[in-house]
Amino acid sequence: MSDKQETACAPKERIIWLNGAFLPESQARISPLDRGLLFGDGLFETIRAQNGEPMFLEDHLERIKASARRFNLPWNGGLDWDGILIGLIRKNNLQDGLARLKIVLTRGCAPGLGLPHASNPTCMALAENYLAPASGAYAQGWDLYIPEQSISPPLSGHKTLNYLYYMAMKQEAIDNGCHEALILDKDGMVAETCTANLLAYDINGWYTPATNWRLPGTAFKQVERLIKQQGHIIRRQPVMVRQLANAQWVWAVNCLMGVMPVRSIGGRPLASMNSDSAAALRAQLFMG
Repeated sequence: MSDKQETACAPKERIIWLNGAFLPESQARISPLDRGLLFGDGLFETIRAQNGEPMFLEDHLERIKASARRFNLPWNGGLDWDGILIGLIRKNNLQDGLARLKIVLTRGCAPGLGLPHASNPTCMALAENYLAPASGAYAQGWDLYIPEQSISPPLSGHKTLNYLYYMAMKQEAIDNGCHEALILDKDGMVAETCTANLLAYDINGWYTPATNWRLPGTAFKQVERLIKQQGHIIRRQPVMVRQLANAQWVWAVNCLMGVMPVRSIGGRPLASMNSDSAAALRAQLFMG
């Protein structure tokens, strides 16, 4: 396709969905007093779309709905989110290939501290192209860094807009030549990584950290379903860093990249990455 044709296919400006309307990004208006901006008072979901269809949408909606209830945020369950997101994909010419979708809900403008009633919440959705890791990146696997201070925040079970901790841990991992940081819970046990749940395998089979200090992952839920279909179960148990590093293999799982093998933890190579099995499971996950 020529540059001229590519320009003709692309929207002149990104379209977003904001409080019930599709708008060019330049026309979108959010108050500087929005509590999402001032306090990180809000929630978000990041969703993979492929060939114009959002994936695992019901699981994402259930998660944000549960978190909205916990933090006294109004969630309009009557909205046709499937229609909104598909419309957003099409308006941004993202029907072919992969896209990253984001739903954001904030308390909007409300006086006082605490969690006041939100009479005018802000709700928006964004869409952009998503470039999945190349096959070589999956083959190489992730190196996980262990920060000196890596205690999961108390709200780790929710995707809140207070995301700075995870971004800081991610940057610390990058600065130390790794892909992601290992996040521990308040007891010093393994919880997750900055952006993914963890799935490990040892001589007793599959296991994952048993802790409330991690996000209930939408992709992990689907991966567990697929593993159960193969006749296996995933044990939930407290996991020490040393135990994870001694696993036969460890995979990181999230809804965008799917299943990523882990190559090393804290500079120590794992016995195996089992990349072929990870690739097969990833393909199953994204078959739709």
